Amino acid sequence: FQVGHGFSTETGTLVANPLPLPVGYPDRATELPPIQYSPVEAIDGLLGFLGTQAALWGLLALPLIVGVIRCCRRKPQGGQRVLDSPAKALLVAGSFFPLAFFSLIATFSEVEPNWPGMYLSTAAPLAALATERMRRWVMIGGGGNLLFVSLYVLHGATGILPLLDGQNRVLRESQGYSELAHRLAILPEPLFADRYQIVAMTRFYAPIRQTTQWPGISRPSEYLRGTVAATVTREEIEQAGGFWFLSKRFEPLTFPGFKLRSQSSIFHCRDRGLVEAPTDAALPCSHPLHRWQLFGYVTDATRPSTGARGD
Repeated sequence: FQVGHGFSTETGTLVANPLPLPVGYPDRATELPPIQYSPVEAIDGLLGFLGTQAALWGLLALPLIVGVIRCCRRKPQGGQRVLDSPAKALLVAGSFFPLAFFSLIATFSEVEPNWPGMYLSTAAPLAALATERMRRWVMIGGGGNLLFVSLYVLHGATGILPLLDGQNRVLRESQGYSELAHRLAILPEPLFADRYQIVAMTRFYAPIRQTTQWPGISRPSEYLRGTVAATVTREEIEQAGGFWFLSKRFEPLTFPGFKLRSQSSIFHCRDRGLVEAPTDAALPCSHPLHRWQLFGYVTDATRPSTGARGD
């Protein structure tokens, strides 16, 4: 899925979008920027990916590493269960290939930790055999992992743990979007966002508000295909008199044929909820989880029409 999604959204198989690209942004469907990673960055990306995969095993990684070392050093003993060669080859290949493939991708691109998750379906039997004689340590590790996950889930719901801002991804990705969606639901004109995550979350909490993604700004998504959501044409925007644009970028973008009308900041604080304020206002709390920028654009009657793609 990830390979097909990535190729289909990055190599031009999306439907042609009738909206103009922001000034200074290339057409991502046909003008992909060249990938230039230094050797140090490639090694750093690879080590980061492998380290994350190991960390996801949690405390189970310790008995697993010991068990694998023991299996490599010792011959099978009487009563110990082993796999026949064809089964072992299939399980090893099913575990190795996803990790190897995404390790390669990690040397020149960002890789989400869950992308190679399919390897666990074949790695689990191998891990069980490797730790067969370490059941007590496996139970301790599993219990520790359960405790950690339970605390993290509790933190995701309450923010109770004293974590640093950089470690609060679970809060940033789960809190604030319900309030934001209901705030956006009252806007009268077409609404766009630059990122898929903002579009998906606001549509989930306020389905009546048909937010969609503006093309050419960030990584394309299914919202640009016209299947998940109907694309909005430039004519529809002009008939409405303009549009709203939601982003985490502080500086406004320049859209051909439109001019900026207004800009405000929308914060989400754990103790105050959603707070909307002028862009130059002071922070409503010391560490807001979110800071979105809401831009209002109107049709610029002084500029001639630039066509469907803004060329």
